[in-house]
Amino acid sequence: MARSTTTPVTENDCGQRLDNFLLAKDRSIPKSRIYRAIRSGEVRVNKKRAKADYRLVLNDVVRLPPLFSDQSQNVKRAANHVSSQYEVEILFETEDYLMVNKPAGEAVHAGSKINSGIIDYLSHHRGVQLYLVHRLDRDVSGCLLIAKSRKALNLANQEWQNNRVTKIYHALVFQESGVHEGRIEKPLVDQSGREQSAETIFMTKHSFKDNIALLSVRITTGRKHQIRRHLASIDCPIIGDKKYGDFEKNRSFSKAYKQTNTFLHAHELRLTVCGTTIDFAADYPDWFNETLAILGR
Repeated sequence: MARSTTTPVTENDCGQRLDNFLLAKDRSIPKSRIYRAIRSGEVRVNKKRAKADYRLVLNDVVRLPPLFSDQSQNVKRAANHVSSQYEVEILFETEDYLMVNKPAGEAVHAGSKINSGIIDYLSHHRGVQLYLVHRLDRDVSGCLLIAKSRKALNLANQEWQNNRVTKIYHALVFQESGVHEGRIEKPLVDQSGREQSAETIFMTKHSFKDNIALLSVRITTGRKHQIRRHLASIDCPIIGDKKYGDFEKNRSFSKAYKQTNTFLHAHELRLTVCGTTIDFAADYPDWFNETLAILGR
C-alpha cells in the first residue's frame, strides 16, 4: 500500500504557490483532485494545513498524500513505454534550456486521460524536474522548448509575454480560397467564453496540384488551436485536421496519399534569453517529407 511521502522545498521552488508546486509534481492527477487534497488537509506544509495560494519557502517540508506515489508509478511505467516507441531528437541544449523536435501524436504532458507526455518522459529519464516553456497540440510536430529550472522558465516566459519570440510553423492545406498570403486578425473565444485577440501571418511556400499548398505561418499570439482555427476561417483548412478541417477532403486525401496525420509542424523558434540566442529549425517528420515528395515538391 502506498504511503504519504515528504519532499523538501529547494531553492528552485521558492516563491511558488503550493497548488502550482503540486500540479507540476504530477500532471496526470486531475486539478480537482489536487485542490481537494489541499482543502481536506491531505497535503501539509511543515505538518500544518496550508492554502492553495501559500508561497513556498526554502526548506519547507511538503507532505504528499499516497495518490502522488500511485500516479508517479503510472507515469514511470508510461514513460518507459514511450521510450520504447521513439527517440526524442535534441535540437539544442544549454545549462538552462533544451529544445526537442516533438513527434506528432505525442502529448507534451500527462493529463486526465493521458498517462505520460514528452516532459514526463524527459524528466523521468534524466532524473530531474523539467518545465515546459510553451505547448504544442498533440497532433503537431516540431520545436518544443523546455527549461531546466523555474528561474529559466520565468525568464523565457517574460519573452513570450512581451511578444519577443518568433514562432514559424509550416502547414499543408487545401487552399480553396485562392489567397496566397495575408494577415488574419480575428478574435478567438476561449473555453470560458472570453474573446481574445489573435494574429496569424501566412505566406505560400509551394503550390501543388488539386489546390494543395504548403504555407509558412507566423503567429504573434498563442491562442488555443489558433493556426488551425484561423486558416479554416479563410477556407485554407489544414490537411488531416480532424476538428477544424474539411472531413470529405481529408478522407479523399487519406485514400490517395495513405496519410491521416495533421500536417502542421512547428518549424522554427527564435528568442534571446539573457544574451543567449536560441534559433533552431526542426526537420519535418518522415511522413511529412514523403507526402511532399509524392506531391512533387
